[in-house]
Amino acid sequence: MFIEKAYAKRASLSDRDLGRLADALREQIDRYKIAIQNYPPERMESHGTPFLKHLQGRLDEVNALIARRAEDAGA
Repeated sequence: MFIEKAYAKRASLSDRDLGRLADALREQIDRYKIAIQNYPPERMESHGTPFLKHLQGRLDEVNALIARRAEDAGA
């Protein structure tokens, strides 16, 4: 539940909490990759790959926010 609530409030999180969110998303992606290893091909296409892309998109968005904040702090 931490990930969902934190992701919803990502713009207002502190830098430390944003880093924690990115770490939690990375761990979630790693756990999901392990969980889907034995999916049959049709299940992988319909559920595995789309959800993995969804999780990766969330992580990419959080990393972009971290990078923007770092640029703003350095400017």
